[in-house]
Amino acid sequence: FTVLIIVGLLKYPYERHVHNLTTGNLGLQKAVISRLDLLTTVDDAIFDGLGMAMTRKKATPYSLTTRFYSRKNRDDYDIDIIGRLRESQPKALVVSYRLDHLDSQEKEFLNSHFVHDWANIWVAGVTVSASKDDNTTRIVDVIASAKYTILCDDLSNVWIDGKQAQREVHLEAGQHTLYFGGTNGSVTLKYAPAVQNPPLYPQTRPYKLFMGFSEL
Repeated sequence: FTVLIIVGLLKYPYERHVHNLTTGNLGLQKAVISRLDLLTTVDDAIFDGLGMAMTRKKATPYSLTTRFYSRKNRDDYDIDIIGRLRESQPKALVVSYRLDHLDSQEKEFLNSHFVHDWANIWVAGVTVSASKDDNTTRIVDVIASAKYTILCDDLSNVWIDGKQAQREVHLEAGQHTLYFGGTNGSVTLKYAPAVQNPPLYPQTRPYKLFMGFSEL
């Protein structure tokens, strides 16, 4: 009887896991990893809070679940996520439930340093909007040294670090001065390979990815 109970407890989450994968989640996970492989090189870091992009460097040397439970059980133990991200300069971010373990400051950092690409993938970049006047100067902070594509209505009215911008520009990680005017209501700097290689599949909403048996 005890054996039957144990088998039942193990079988229940397993069946939920199988159901989750057979309803399209596994295919999406494969598509996400394939796109990460397309957009980045083996020397690039990816931040997904887990390390499921096995052929790429982890932006942090631990999973967010590990960090979450360590923080919960040991008040004196914490890790500087933002500092680690600045050091590793991830080219892409994969949104999963594990990001729920981040605090508000860390979430805001991700929101201000990545722009949406496809499904659960965000890439290095930033979007700034115009103020009430026609000409706007912003200090933008890019997470990774890389080539960026400038997305805007009027490229002739965009300057970066005092130089008139080209459609693609290589920027070092850190702060840059962005000036724009004319008809530009906003300007986006987006990791260039994501623009050069449009997604193969239609845009889709983010799903819960990389879930463990106990988390279904």
